[in-house]
Amino acid sequence: GIATRSSHVVLAPSTSVHRTLLLPPMSAGERRLFLERELGREVGAGLLVDSQPLRTVEGPPRKDEVLAVAIPGAETDQALAGVMAAGLSPRLVTTVPLALTRAAEALAPESFDRPTAVAHWGFQGLTILVADGGAPKLTREVPHLAAPGIDPRDWFVTEFQRSIRQYTQTVKGVTGGSVLIGSVDARFEAQFADLETRLGMPVVNLNEAMRNLLPEASDEAHPAGVFLLALGAALSAPGAVNLLPP
Repeated sequence: GIATRSSHVVLAPSTSVHRTLLLPPMSAGERRLFLERELGREVGAGLLVDSQPLRTVEGPPRKDEVLAVAIPGAETDQALAGVMAAGLSPRLVTTVPLALTRAAEALAPESFDRPTAVAHWGFQGLTILVADGGAPKLTREVPHLAAPGIDPRDWFVTEFQRSIRQYTQTVKGVTGGSVLIGSVDARFEAQFADLETRLGMPVVNLNEAMRNLLPEASDEAHPAGVFLLALGAALSAPGAVNLLPP
């Protein structure tokens, strides 16, 4: 028979939780049970939960900073059924913000040595995140604008500024001096220079950085931004958050 091909899958569920928490030292199993209970109270039952230790904060008492992620189990099962029907064997399941963080880290012209804003105009909507220390500290996934007659650039700037305002209020921090943007829509990529003017800060074109890694002419059918999440999923290291169902 033909060997089943393994794959990394990026999901954009209707609801998801990405959060960094300070927790007492505990085993991975204990942490999973704790997060299922605590996040279930907030989002609802039936969640797939995983976490990734980021660093140890010395006490007393000592605590671990942990990236916790939760997505609906029923939606995930439905999505993975289609993947497996195509002859693929899921080995890792991640989310759009996590994959985007990995891709941006790999493609950014400078290291992520301070909180960095990243945005991706995707098939289903707009993802905006602030990454710091290898993890998204704020994530917002906004469905595509449905109202006609509104300039998408104005909408993007409004949502971006709203996200940064939320980050500074909750984390009490500031982001770096530029924003990294990718897009699956070549028409929106053409507006990056104008977005730079509207935002009043430099825009780093992740599509252009991704394009340098792709074969020639691949951008004719699919903009480079289509491949950003695939790159991020492929770069997910062992020990990263994996929401693969049991």
